[in-house]
Amino acid sequence: MDGITLVTLLEDLLDAAVASIGVTAPARQFVAHGSNALDCEHVSVEIVDASVSPIDPAMCAGIDTITFAVEVVRCYIAATGDNPIPAASGIGADSYTIAFDLGALMGGLGDRWEAGTLFPSLPALDCGQVQIIGAQPVGPECGYAGWRLTVTVQP
Repeated sequence: MDGITLVTLLEDLLDAAVASIGVTAPARQFVAHGSNALDCEHVSVEIVDASVSPIDPAMCAGIDTITFAVEVVRCYIAATGDNPIPAASGIGADSYTIAFDLGALMGGLGDRWEAGTLFPSLPALDCGQVQIIGAQPVGPECGYAGWRLTVTVQP
């Protein structure tokens, strides 16, 4: 594993995430380092873990494993001093948008994974080297909420 490969994986995954969400994707789209502040809508990709797992300790051979997080965050109705109890209709509308994002990410990334095109810059990667593990909710916090999807790659 080298730096160019890592950057390429980050860029390919961000491109795939944005394309999966489509025209409704948040305008802020970036590669991040560490957790993002929940201060505006965004789509981001970051490395959350990198390791080498031994295949055969006697031969000092191992497999690189990189774990990425794909995050999509949206505005989410929040309590304010003027509005201490948000309307159920606002919560529902925002929740539908966030649910759409998760479905679009899971569907779009999953389709690319099955087709072997999730990482087009590294066509030698096959679907057995990539896992889309699961999604965790982000927030709601400070008027924002979304999803964080974990993708593991063994290049």
